[in-house]
Amino acid sequence: EETVFTEETVVEPEKPEKPKPSKIIKQKALEKFQDELKKSESSGNYSVVNTEGYMGAYQFGKARLDDYKKETGEEFDNKTFIKNKKLQDEVFEWHTNNIQNYITKNKLDKYIGQEINGVPVTLNGLIAVAHLGGNYGMKKFLQSNGEYNPSDSVGTSLTDYLKKFK
Repeated sequence: EETVFTEETVVEPEKPEKPKPSKIIKQKALEKFQDELKKSESSGNYSVVNTEGYMGAYQFGKARLDDYKKETGEEFDNKTFIKNKKLQDEVFEWHTNNIQNYITKNKLDKYIGQEINGVPVTLNGLIAVAHLGGNYGMKKFLQSNGEYNPSDSVGTSLTDYLKKFK
């Protein structure tokens, strides 16, 4: 018995779905933000540790690394962290997602598009503010309309980071 294939029985192989342009744009924007923050924090040096103990390309402190370890169950010491670029980038990705979730959960995205201290509020700006001042510090900064605006040990304020990463 011979099998006859008609046009209806021919199955075209499925073409892989192309990423949507908005996803590509978001990914490129995230990579650009990541590169800019890395340059700002450490000049892109993954093995640097500053005098206050902040370490790596993104200058994470012990408390933030402990948050990451607690949430992911991963364990590593500072020496391992400093030597592992991939781990530092993974912590950065977790860190920015954690901040974005905090922004959404606390409805702080309502501030995006407004101005604080003459600077337009953007999502990247908020992530940068939280990177410098913590999630709670970013929230306090927004709710006080920029009156709560501490600076780090080299004089960089939350407003400075909002402006730099807008």
